[in-house]
Amino acid sequence: MREHRQLLEDMAAGRPYDDFDPWLADRRKQAAAAIARYTQCYGQQNETGMQRALDELLHDRGEGAHIVPPFSMEFGFFVTLGAGSFVNQGSIWLDCAPVTIGREVMMGPRVCFFTSDHALLADERLAGDIVARPITVGDRVWIGGNTTILGGVHIGDEAVIGAGSVVTRDIPPKVVAVGNPCRVLRPITEKDRLRR
Repeated sequence: MREHRQLLEDMAAGRPYDDFDPWLADRRKQAAAAIARYTQCYGQQNETGMQRALDELLHDRGEGAHIVPPFSMEFGFFVTLGAGSFVNQGSIWLDCAPVTIGREVMMGPRVCFFTSDHALLADERLAGDIVARPITVGDRVWIGGNTTILGGVHIGDEAVIGAGSVVTRDIPPKVVAVGNPCRVLRPITEKDRLRR
């Protein structure tokens, strides 16, 4: 990766880069191979093999972080999963910029992280020009199934994102937010406690 430092810096910083770069194509294949190994070990209940595959795939992961296959990641090297986080099946990670998931985050099925944005002008788009922005999810967040989170978004600690939402802007901590585009409905309070 050292020889491609400038490319990675451009990706992480939101500067235009060439999505057709051959090195990126190779990294996509490496990510797919690591995911295939993880999925195979998952089916065999081989915990050691699963953790090795995740360590190879991800930038970093905390203890007890868990992903249910099938899932896909474009690169993996920009993804950090916090300790105790749980990702249900069908997740899609277009990690062309850092995707940082906090501790004890829970996700329903088919949650998508789309950091990248293709050029609007057709000639630039067809030439492979693309930009990406990071996504950050705080600690103890719950993300409902079929939610899409776009680049540049920060979700605050302990927020709840309703199923089917498209998160296009920052969400503050400790609120319920839902919709397309996702909007804050209300704060989470002690009145929401199930056991009183």
